[in-house]
Amino acid sequence: MRPRLLLAGAAFLALTALILSGCSTLSSPGSQSHLIPAAASTNWQIQPGTAITTPSNGLPVFLAGTMQIQGTNVTGSFQSNVTCVDVPQPVTFAGTSNPTTGALNIKPTGLAFVDVNLIVPADPTTLATGTVSGAGTVCALAFQGPGVGVEIPTLTGTYTGTIADTAPTPAPGVQSGTATLTLTQSTTPNATAQFPLTGTFQFTSSACSTSIPVAGTISGVAFTLAATGSTPVTITGADVSGGATLTAVTALFPSGLCNAFAATYTGTLTLQ
Repeated sequence: MRPRLLLAGAAFLALTALILSGCSTLSSPGSQSHLIPAAASTNWQIQPGTAITTPSNGLPVFLAGTMQIQGTNVTGSFQSNVTCVDVPQPVTFAGTSNPTTGALNIKPTGLAFVDVNLIVPADPTTLATGTVSGAGTVCALAFQGPGVGVEIPTLTGTYTGTIADTAPTPAPGVQSGTATLTLTQSTTPNATAQFPLTGTFQFTSSACSTSIPVAGTISGVAFTLAATGSTPVTITGADVSGGATLTAVTALFPSGLCNAFAATYTGTLTLQ
């Protein structure tokens, strides 16, 4: 009887060890490698209407900043141009997303002034449509209606085109030239819900050529750059076509470009 009991006990211990070994394997760190990492914050613009536009003070509300969609949870931080209330900037938003239908709902986590409900396509860099409506006691009366939103792709690349002095009375000297703007966008937004940009601005004409290091930010479709070197320039524009072209690019040279006269040049730059 004793040997048979010993064999039975050994078998039980072996079976227990096997079960425990299996449990250990299921809970080992290696089994967690398929967990989906947190989604990155991306650049978004949301506004009333049926199309994405450059920032306008004529809109009752205008949201430009960062948003993170992780499964069904959504968080965001937006610079919010809103006419019905005064809110500290940037404004924190939170809400939900339906990965199956694309339904997105976000609201401010503090004072209620807007309620965003959009259907986001499988490609979020194409237009999402729905409603952007006022919320709270005051803003609910101020605006109700259709709304749109879009994720703006990372603004990294080289853009080239002709820019010209189109003022009613152009400054003497260089009237036009070829502008090349090379940009790199940071993947991490700053504290004001904007994405930092760095790069160079090259201008070439029949009279001269100059290359200027620049830095700035993009928020929504609008970007602003300024020289980091000795030649002053301020550059503004908009990325309303998913990074294919930069429209309404304006380069202001307060001390002149290749001559002694201040001038402002405008044009459209195309991704190379």
